[in-house]
Amino acid sequence: MAVVSFRFTRSADRSAQDRVLGRLKKLQGVKTVGRIDADSPDEDISRMCFAETTSPEHAESVLEHLQEAGGVEGVSIESRRGLV
Repeated sequence: MAVVSFRFTRSADRSAQDRVLGRLKKLQGVKTVGRIDADSPDEDISRMCFAETTSPEHAESVLEHLQEAGGVEGVSIESRRGLV
């Protein structure tokens, strides 16, 4: 499992954000897509999102999709965490 984190730019309106999230949910290997805290009164936090994938290969696909999408910034694949 791999997680891609990203945030929307200030210029991306909520409907454009929802369209991008909807497209991500349909990508192969995507398990979950969501906002970190959709109800946050802090605009910066409400624009922060993630996509959880079933494998690192699918995370690369999500990364590419987000880089092509408008209104998205700060895209990265999170480091795997856990006990070693």
